[in-house]
Amino acid sequence: MWRKTSFLVLAFTSIFILFQTVDISRAFGQAKTGLVGWRSGRYQPQQQLEHSPSSPSSPDADHDGGRVEPTHAAHPPDTSTVKPEGSDALDDFYGDGDKTTKAANDNTKPQIGTTSDDGKGRPSRPDDELSLQEIWKMVSRTKGFYARDYSLRLGWNNMRYILEASVLHARLLNRTLILPSFVYARACEFDIDVCSTYADPVNRNEVFNTDEFKHSPLAWKMPISKFIDLPLLRQAQPVILVSEYLRLHGLPLSAEAQAGNWDRSTYHSKPNLFADVAVRGGNEDEEDLGGKPTLFVVENEWFDPEDTLRVDRLPQDYQTRGGWDPRAIDVEKGRYGEWTETEKSAAYLQLEGALGDEHVLSWTQARSVLESMLDPVDTETDGTGDDMPGRSRARSAKFAPRRRAVFDVETDDKLENVLRANGWEVLYTYEGALGMEFLKSVSGPVRQAAPRSSLRGLVEDYAHITTDVLLLEGEVHHGRKPGSLRFTTEEGRDVFTNIVRQAIHTPHEVLELAGKIDSRMTRLVQGRQWMAAHMRRGDFIDTGLVMEKTFRAHFDRIVDRLAVGRHMLRQIAEEKISSSVDRDMEPPGPGCKTCSPPPKDDDPFYLATDERTPEALEYMMEHGVIFINDLLTSDDHQTYGWPLIFTDVLGLVEQAVLSRASYFYAHALSSVAGGVVNLRDARGADPRTYLVD
Repeated sequence: MWRKTSFLVLAFTSIFILFQTVDISRAFGQAKTGLVGWRSGRYQPQQQLEHSPSSPSSPDADHDGGRVEPTHAAHPPDTSTVKPEGSDALDDFYGDGDKTTKAANDNTKPQIGTTSDDGKGRPSRPDDELSLQEIWKMVSRTKGFYARDYSLRLGWNNMRYILEASVLHARLLNRTLILPSFVYARACEFDIDVCSTYADPVNRNEVFNTDEFKHSPLAWKMPISKFIDLPLLRQAQPVILVSEYLRLHGLPLSAEAQAGNWDRSTYHSKPNLFADVAVRGGNEDEEDLGGKPTLFVVENEWFDPEDTLRVDRLPQDYQTRGGWDPRAIDVEKGRYGEWTETEKSAAYLQLEGALGDEHVLSWTQARSVLESMLDPVDTETDGTGDDMPGRSRARSAKFAPRRRAVFDVETDDKLENVLRANGWEVLYTYEGALGMEFLKSVSGPVRQAAPRSSLRGLVEDYAHITTDVLLLEGEVHHGRKPGSLRFTTEEGRDVFTNIVRQAIHTPHEVLELAGKIDSRMTRLVQGRQWMAAHMRRGDFIDTGLVMEKTFRAHFDRIVDRLAVGRHMLRQIAEEKISSSVDRDMEPPGPGCKTCSPPPKDDDPFYLATDERTPEALEYMMEHGVIFINDLLTSDDHQTYGWPLIFTDVLGLVEQAVLSRASYFYAHALSSVAGGVVNLRDARGADPRTYLVD
């Protein structure tokens, strides 16, 4: 009898295991054809990569260079954890009925790779979400909220630029910035069933009511905390999420607008939970409660219309020179204050005639225009154009009278004086790449000149608004400078530069993982400096923005630019040696990464790309290219967790890796490059060690 019982138990156990195996296979599927899959690492021999002492050496390493054949996993590692004991009541984070959990009384920074879920593998509400008391305490220290109509249809890099500008605006207006609770990841490296296990799929054409994404409508909704270090940002500026605003006002989280627009009806339908009963209407049972959040809308056409240059603020000396009248109000144009100076000098008109579509002149243009103004008589002038007695000299038919420049603008200080004396002002901003504003990097500070009468200060126009919410309508991103405005002082520009470089970072897990990749890449090139590039293909081919039409031409261009970079690194290395010798100092030791030996001609280089055709990938690997998945390990996936299956998150890691390269090259039309340049600047990289064209 016991034998029959044992046989039945064994049979049922085998059937159970078989069904579990089938279910797992269906759940995760196979990696997409043609993609660089989840590899254990194409270049990960034991002598090059760090690993724990208990890890066995790779049996696949060959004996000439340690190259390892790629292996492909069928699914990403499962890093979901059991719901912690003592959790709060489940909250509806995504607004679609799915429940999530948040550890109670956990005010510490989340550990890398730890996630809580609703039993389906979905991510929980971010661990750094604020309590209602913390939200109200933050808001009560400011004038209220600053809201935007966020363009969630854009990729993360453009969203980050919008976020940077929003932080600046909220700071200038002394308001608490409201950010969207989520953004959309546009691609996933696995089948839809796998990706949808971790994030909600959406049809972008339906969400944004467009056919713009008819060729690739699918996207996944992901918490914004996976893209930005919110605790770090909150140290620099009061910031909350839309989900936190909704909680503060007793509204369901499902009310958050999926397209990123500010819902002027729903978001203002209830007072905040901390409002006094008297303000709330005296009867909390009434449907129509008093004390609902008030709203002021900065209409889109008010921000920087055709005849306007938006700046941060108007300093007192600007106002004095231009006769600024704060009492002149034009409600229809959203203008509070007006310039009263109307006289235009000859220099003003000459400068005005040189203006282009942007209504601003570069510093070089302004100097050139003023230098070209010649005095028809033989006189000398001071810096403001006032005549000074000319020196007598003998004249004859042999020598014609010499004409002098009206203005002395040889130095920057003299040029500033002339501009200000003739109705123009100096503005401070950043140099765009190739005269365009795709990168929005805060490197390359420059001065510009503009007519004083065209300047509108954000502070002067809107800092006096007292409504609970101040909303900037629509989009003010494309074609604008970083911050979506210019600055009237160097100090103001420097504050924004520091915000971008020091306060707006990717999550710390991303930076830690990039550090590991950097270490592996350095070992791969035997301790020498390594180079990197970004190749944007994909959607740029469809839009016509791609750098070169064919893949081979594009790749050859990158190789050529990196050859120039290799020469530059060698030149910098020679300068460091010469400097050490001249100062009678010992050259820096091997611990100094920037002082490592320059790369050799045949060293492999790192390439971040969205190119996915198998032939192109194989060609690049044969020509010394290292991809991100060549360097990631299974431990990395276990540590970082599920977000790495989404290409947008993996792109954050790649940006951080590119920022650590000794030399970097990219395309000026790609917003990815701007993020890398900002990271490099924050790390103190030599500006000669990157090229964007």
